[in-house]
Amino acid sequence: MLIERHIPPNRTHVGQNKKLHQNACSLSFKGDNLNLIGFEYKALKENFVFSDKNMLEGIHIDIITNGAWSLHHLIHHIIKQIGRCKLWISTYAVAANPAESLVFLKEKGLLEEIYLMTDRRLSEKKTKGFDILQTICNKVLVCENHSKMVALGNEFWKIKISSSANLTENKRFENVTVLFSEKSFEMTKKIITHGME
Repeated sequence: MLIERHIPPNRTHVGQNKKLHQNACSLSFKGDNLNLIGFEYKALKENFVFSDKNMLEGIHIDIITNGAWSLHHLIHHIIKQIGRCKLWISTYAVAANPAESLVFLKEKGLLEEIYLMTDRRLSEKKTKGFDILQTICNKVLVCENHSKMVALGNEFWKIKISSSANLTENKRFENVTVLFSEKSFEMTKKIITHGME
């Protein structure tokens, strides 16, 4: 189907209209926000494309995954667009494949630093995913945590992700909100680095 976009007069486009597999995704601006309901990861990669930081400041993007892709796929996709950055991530659970994907990004030089906040249960269980991830983290904060947040930042971009998805294989219906906001980025970064001090 054809992607629908409703763009306010003072905004330019995000990506270009493309014909996709039926039910691939629905993408539209509503006011200052972008809504994306995606059933295929390919649709996300082709249509969630951005380059103008000034255009996106303050905009949030709501995404429903329908189990077609996971949080680490979104992180990877965003980093490919914004370049080398630092990552702060809060999660209740970590699986091996998503952890290995962050190792890959670190080894490629795309992740400069990684900060993790997770639940005490995860550190006590010593899962393979947690064991992998902590070897590349600059800091791991263990506390009573059930939040799922991500902050991605470099000199030019400050992005915050709120999600129902853990850093696992997200095969269920998950909601994700991507917020282009320096204020939200800084708040998330502070919480993940220091907890609720």
